[in-house]
Amino acid sequence: MTTNSSTQGISLPNKVYKILKRLSRKRKSPKWLVERAQIILLAARRQGPSEIARQLGIDRKTVRRWCQRWQRGMKGWEKGLENTSSQSLELRLSSLLQDAPRSGTPPQFSPEQLTQIIAVACEDPKACGRPISHWSGGEIAEEVEYRTIVAKISERTVNRLLADMDLKPHRSRYWLNSVPECPQIFQGQVMQICQIYEQAPSLLAQGIHVVSVDEKTGIQAKERVYSTQLATPGRLERREARVRATWHPLFDCLFGSSSGSGDCADDWRNPHGKGFCPTYRGCHCHGPAGRLVLYCRPT
Repeated sequence: MTTNSSTQGISLPNKVYKILKRLSRKRKSPKWLVERAQIILLAARRQGPSEIARQLGIDRKTVRRWCQRWQRGMKGWEKGLENTSSQSLELRLSSLLQDAPRSGTPPQFSPEQLTQIIAVACEDPKACGRPISHWSGGEIAEEVEYRTIVAKISERTVNRLLADMDLKPHRSRYWLNSVPECPQIFQGQVMQICQIYEQAPSLLAQGIHVVSVDEKTGIQAKERVYSTQLATPGRLERREARVRATWHPLFDCLFGSSSGSGDCADDWRNPHGKGFCPTYRGCHCHGPAGRLVLYCRPT
């Protein structure tokens, strides 16, 4: 096995070896990071630049350059490795394998302006007076120009900035808070429903019919239990999946009025001529033949 001075002297502590191995196998790792991590791993096995270049399909100069840069950057790091967390060490190694700063076109926007643009993307567009539910690149560009944060910015530049920050204000995901607001109240509601189901046979013998119905499919319960959490860098907008049932629109459809005093709808008409009278999350139909109880179960 051939060796070279550019690859000699590279020894990896066990902690560094594991992190480089993980970086080289990550599916979401950039190609340049995977390639440079593989160069260091192969060089630590005492393989020469020509052999490494042949295995990775790259130029030998590239292998030498990154091995030399690794040796310069790792000087003095060995002593503090044991006290460094894996996450911090991974960030340091990733920065060591990044391109060196180079001269070029000066930045068009200052860090303060970029921070303010990201802050606008994390706001609710309706609070900014815009009749939209989610930001787009064009809307953000118009808003930051309106606020005079920047004199001019294109939609493409805004989209590129959002991509760099892993911010996707146009997307959202549903989440479910499984913990009840008040476990005692929730337990009482569960017990109440279970008792009604348990007593159904005995109530039927007394002429009382217990019927469990769901919400009308044409009526959406739009009142969510928790407010929507706006998008932030690295995290999508989160919408609460659980909703609170909107009972009044349901009764308007079933009974003709939210108070229950009007005539009921044709498909729910009482043959005895009596209207429906809604009570707490349910309703009763009184007639000479018995009593019909409808309990509306929210989804």
